[in-house]
Amino acid sequence: NSFSEFETYGTYVCFKYLNSYRLRDWHSFRYAGYFFDVNAMTRKFLGGIIPFVVFLSVYLVCMNLAANSIAGDKEKGFLNTLLVTPVKRRSIAAGKSISILIVAMIASCSSCIGMAFSMPKLSKAIGLTNEINYSISEYLILFFSVVTGALVLVSLLLIFSTLAKDVKQATTFSPLLMIVIMVPAMLSSTENFSKCIEKLGMANYFIPVWSSVKMLQDVISMECTLQHIIITFTVNIIAAIICVLVIGRLFKKEKIIND
Repeated sequence: NSFSEFETYGTYVCFKYLNSYRLRDWHSFRYAGYFFDVNAMTRKFLGGIIPFVVFLSVYLVCMNLAANSIAGDKEKGFLNTLLVTPVKRRSIAAGKSISILIVAMIASCSSCIGMAFSMPKLSKAIGLTNEINYSISEYLILFFSVVTGALVLVSLLLIFSTLAKDVKQATTFSPLLMIVIMVPAMLSSTENFSKCIEKLGMANYFIPVWSSVKMLQDVISMECTLQHIIITFTVNIIAAIICVLVIGRLFKKEKIIND
């Protein structure tokens, strides 16, 4: 008999010369992948799905709130009424930002609780030989990764809302932000894109929001390090503060507020 492809030959070797095989991280969802480390493959797959679901839930909760908070008030003329009061513009911007950020934190907590309860059941459903069980410290890392990433994500939505003329414009452009962040998360479970991410190395953890996605993937695959954790949390917190300061600066520009 002749063999038409390497996979057919590999199957032949597996059945005839089983001792010739060794375990490796196989980036494939075809049947041949089951001769290797299925748990590693499945965790890699979950690393693409879970961050997408978690941040999408935060985004869906906060998108309209962020758009209506500033762009909505601008459209109705209520923002101009606020600006003629003795309250400083920076204080108004901070108040609006903090209120939406608190909602983002609550949404993040809800997402993390759902993730913590669903992951063990999900591992059983997809047939992992070992259940996904994490320690309290690992769940805390997951929690703070989601919260700090959500703070940056919502701060960027607020910047879009400040720059937009009305709610429609704000809600039109905000999905682009989600696409830019979440599409790489989904593609990270594929072999070619995974190699591109690995080439970035430490740079992954210096990119706001994406660093949280990467940290979630690292915890799920049990590859996170203390250095990466510190960098991720620090970068996201600094980025969120900078975004709030930018919103305060934008509130001082008449062309943007009265446009």
